[in-house]
Amino acid sequence: MGMPEPRVKRYALVPKSGEDGVRRFALARVAPPSRSVSAADRLERMEEVAALERRDEAQDRDDRP
Repeated sequence: MGMPEPRVKRYALVPKSGEDGVRRFALARVAPPSRSVSAADRLERMEEVAALERRDEAQDRDDRP
């Protein structure tokens, strides 16, 4: 068993407004890049599922006495 990969967290310096003329910064965590399916692929898949559901519903209506 190998060692688990460490999770890399990314941070950015965000300037804060300083009333005394001193530049101050805060650390803000940056969200990791999405590894999920692209929005276009997700939309296409949702459209396919909706079409299949409509077809199944139409078949069910046609099969009823």
